[in-house]
Amino acid sequence: NVFHRVGLSSSYFSQLFKAEKGVGLNSYIMHRRVEFAMRLLRQTELKNEDIALQLGFARQNYFSSVFKDCYGMTVTDYIQRKRIEHGCKLLAETDLPVEEVSRRVGYDDSVRFYRYFKKICGVTPRVYRKEKTGIL
Repeated sequence: NVFHRVGLSSSYFSQLFKAEKGVGLNSYIMHRRVEFAMRLLRQTELKNEDIALQLGFARQNYFSSVFKDCYGMTVTDYIQRKRIEHGCKLLAETDLPVEEVSRRVGYDDSVRFYRYFKKICGVTPRVYRKEKTGIL
């Protein structure tokens, strides 16, 4: 193993790492993996299971648990929030119909978009647009 090659035991290296970074090596590595997952989720349409596999998590449930521990929300909730954030931007900056905005942010069913939008933003997409632009 790499620690022995440089003349350190893994436990001693972990102690040095914790003293330097303020967290244990395993926690740091796990946090970095989840940060990478966040970037993948923002940039792609990958599913939770696909990202878990790409990051080397053998079980998707374990990845989901680690993600929730790190960020206080499930992967699914994160994906929904990111879609709705993008929808907010489109509603405020374009005159696209709400149904088209729904499609562009990944909802085949505009009813689901309306439901998540209202749950996250507290108002419907049409009300949000009117509040932001004055246009219905």
